[in-house]
Amino acid sequence: MTSNFATPVALTSFDGQWKAEGNEIRWQTSMELNNDYFEIQRAVDAVHFTGIAQVEGQDNSNLLTNYEYIDFARETGTNYYRLKQVDFDGRVSYSETIELKPAETTNGVVSVFPNPSNGIFQVEIFNERETRLALHLTDLKGAVLLNEYRTLPKGQQHFEIDLSDKPEGVYILQLESPVQKNLSSNCSRKDNSMLLRLMGLPDIS
Repeated sequence: MTSNFATPVALTSFDGQWKAEGNEIRWQTSMELNNDYFEIQRAVDAVHFTGIAQVEGQDNSNLLTNYEYIDFARETGTNYYRLKQVDFDGRVSYSETIELKPAETTNGVVSVFPNPSNGIFQVEIFNERETRLALHLTDLKGAVLLNEYRTLPKGQQHFEIDLSDKPEGVYILQLESPVQKNLSSNCSRKDNSMLLRLMGLPDIS
């Protein structure tokens, strides 16, 4: 990635990666002079950017410095990012724009995180078209805790499973879709089910 930054900041790289838990944004500088901070900006159309986070700069440095930020609140589908670099005197520069989107091969792949969790599990699935998803949640004894259907639009979808009122233990989540026969997961078993590990909250008394 070629930098649009004029000195006093030398941006040697700016890239990112779409991950299940969020979009990972990475950049590196080889020199910083009078650098106050970076503002990470995001857009869904590559035109209308808004700031989503600020990362403190090094002020003055001649060393390689690596930065990283994870956008846990990304928009559905393609996201565009750029860096706004701000000097202590108020001058600004902008990086080039990078594009992050789910790979086509991620269709039907389910991600559940964090796992283990202390109550709230985040579920993400990418659909190439609208689909009806069946969710079945049981404990290890087979008792049904959740049995519902959700209509999910096309694209990257996200929802929560709240087990905060359940006792600590292991639960089985099974997902079924009539249009996506090969649902898979980052923690799946052969029957398209996954184990959710619920941990108790720490004792702070």
